[in-house]
Amino acid sequence: MLDRIKNQLIKSGWIRFNSKHYWDQRYARGGDSGEGSKGQLAQYKAEFINRFVVINQLKNIVELGCGDGLQLQYANYPQYTGFDISSVAIQSCIKIFEGDQTKRFVLLTKEIELGERKGHWDLALSLDVLYHLIDQGEFEHYLSTLFSLSKRYVIIYAPDQEPPYPTAPHIRYRRFSDFIKQHFQEWQLIERVPNKYSNQPTGASSRSEFFIYRKSDALNSL
Repeated sequence: MLDRIKNQLIKSGWIRFNSKHYWDQRYARGGDSGEGSKGQLAQYKAEFINRFVVINQLKNIVELGCGDGLQLQYANYPQYTGFDISSVAIQSCIKIFEGDQTKRFVLLTKEIELGERKGHWDLALSLDVLYHLIDQGEFEHYLSTLFSLSKRYVIIYAPDQEPPYPTAPHIRYRRFSDFIKQHFQEWQLIERVPNKYSNQPTGASSRSEFFIYRKSDALNSL
């Protein structure tokens, strides 16, 4: 009953959804990053990104919102850095990839200064994260950070829609491509790839699509 009331207050805007608290609690209770981080959806994402990394000869990859590491087990990156707001998720990743010198994980807090790392990575990833950013300010700050980290490419995997149907308190869909086009004009959307597992009658499905952005100066230097 109390959870139902709290969810209604979040939806109505009376109280603010605390993303860090939600994910820390979810992971601590034995939950995971969701259906998209395992099984056929995880393999689908990994195959797409692994191929992109090889074709474009990318050396270092950063992910903003790496989750608990389940998805990352399907990835094949030369060098990888994962940031997340959940300390439980970061500890899970460190445990899973213990001894793997190609991967590092960092707890993202207000004290972490990313400024000196801006433009450091060849590719910045956001996989099934955007629609979990309920607060508008948090959403805008996240995108600003995401695009600042990469010097060449950004790949976003998320639904680009504002559906009329109800969603859970920890989910908020937006047309993020419109926001990016308006606020990050130095980045060009070079490809949008529909999800082959959207609206599946059986098995896991997802409304998320791949959006590939390339920085204008990177495009001109080719």
